[in-house]
Amino acid sequence: MKDKKKIIVSLTSWPKRISNVAQVINSLLNQEIPPDLIELNLCLIEFPKKENNFPDDLKLLLKNHKNIEINWVPKNTGVFKKIIPTIEKFYGMNYYLLSVDDDWIYHKKYIKTMIKYIEKYKSDSFCLSKKGKIIGNRMIYKSNIFEYDFITKLTDEIINNRISDAYIYHYLKQKKKIIAHHQPKNFNKILKRFNSVYPNSGRKNGRYSKAQINKAKNLIKKIQFEI
Repeated sequence: MKDKKKIIVSLTSWPKRISNVAQVINSLLNQEIPPDLIELNLCLIEFPKKENNFPDDLKLLLKNHKNIEINWVPKNTGVFKKIIPTIEKFYGMNYYLLSVDDDWIYHKKYIKTMIKYIEKYKSDSFCLSKKGKIIGNRMIYKSNIFEYDFITKLTDEIINNRISDAYIYHYLKQKKKIIAHHQPKNFNKILKRFNSVYPNSGRKNGRYSKAQINKAKNLIKKIQFEI
């Protein structure tokens, strides 16, 4: 790879899915290009006993791998916890930020593929996507595209609507960042190990209605970011 920036993988979870997390993280540790750091952003309200609330396999994983960090946050920002605490923690640093879900097993070439395409398109963000979908759960960003207004303009009303993808897309478009998306020929092969590891993970129930999406978009479009 031409660019030797650090790779930070960022994810969140909650009590119903915490039993997934060791399997998910193991798939990220066993990549052809492993991440330098995995940030697991968790809310203290949901895990009041911290690591004592974790299943044994996750406790063991944390004990054996120093490049996994738990980032405890006081406020539950839902799906926005996936990347915002990581951006705040490492603000000003230049690295690749991969946003991942806590209910998928990741193919060993996943990180390598994501870096390959963000470099190929010389873009600020990249989504390994099906046709027409630009922002989704298979995302990589250059961390320095996120300025502090990305965090400060995020209102409780938007957080409660839970549609982080629309907020991120609005931000990137207003900031005139380069957004690339692509479905490579080996797309199905790369997704082959994207298996839901929790049967009620939200692949079905997590879909938003048109009314929810329109409400979120109407809230978000009112926000103006400085260029």
